[in-house]
Order: sequence, then C-alpha cells, then structure tokens
Amino acid sequence: MVDCLGASSILVGTTINATAVARQAAALARDAEVPVVIIPAGLATNPAMLEEEDWLGAVVLAASMDIPLSPASEASFEHFQQLIRSSGLYKRFLRSPHGERLVRLGFTDDIRLCAQVDLIRDTVPILEEVVPLPHGGRGLRLRRGNMPYATPL
Repeated sequence: MVDCLGASSILVGTTINATAVARQAAALARDAEVPVVIIPAGLATNPAMLEEEDWLGAVVLAASMDIPLSPASEASFEHFQQLIRSSGLYKRFLRSPHGERLVRLGFTDDIRLCAQVDLIRDTVPILEEVVPLPHGGRGLRLRRGNMPYATPL
C-alpha cells in the first residue's frame, strides 16, 4: 500500500468487503476518469512474496466490479476464477503456503472468516498516509467513514 501513495485513492479491500470496495472503486474511477488497479497485498516483510490467497482476493474484487479487465490480466483472472470454482475460497486459502502456516498456528477460524465474501457490506478503509507511531516505527493512517486510525506497517 505504501508503494501506491500518490494514487488518486487507495482503497483497502478483500473478499469480506468486496462489493463495497468494488462499488466505491468504480465510482471513484468513473468520477476521476482513471483506471482501477487491483494490487494483491503480498507479505509486508517480503514484498516479492505474493501469496495465493492475495491473488484469490484480488480476483474476487475484480469479479465484483462492473468494469472491463485489462487484456493482460484475463488469463490470470480466469486461472484464479477456476481455482475458486473448483474448490472454493476457504479450501484454497487453507491450501496456500501461508494458510498452512496459519493452520499450524491455530488460526483456522480466522481463515474461515477471511474466506467469506461480502461479510462486511458498507466499510471501505482508505489509506491516507504513512505516519510515525507514538512508540516508534511507522504505520498507515487509514480512514473508515469519518473515523481515522493508524496501524503498524
């Protein structure tokens, strides 16, 4: 997300708020006459490592939008759509390398929660800026509606 600073808007979304993000992203893009770019999150400690569940979440977001895909994205989009159709999000999340680590750590219920689509129908966090945190380090200032908050990077 930090690499996206400077974009006209940076929305934070995944499967659980897919339709809300899709609706807001499409409206912002239409109003500003800019494209929507969906970027799978990756791992903060290793940005080069993109996890399968990040790509699956990006595909769920893209599928929720009523806008055309870039031709360069169509093959990847269809590949991940097929994975979702064949075994469902929950099983795909569980089978990913990151999911397997989370299962070993006892977070299976968290994976089940994250694999739901549109659990949250009206909340779209928006990245505002990178800020210093009171006890050291840097964080992201996000806004949900009228409520700003900061989270560590």
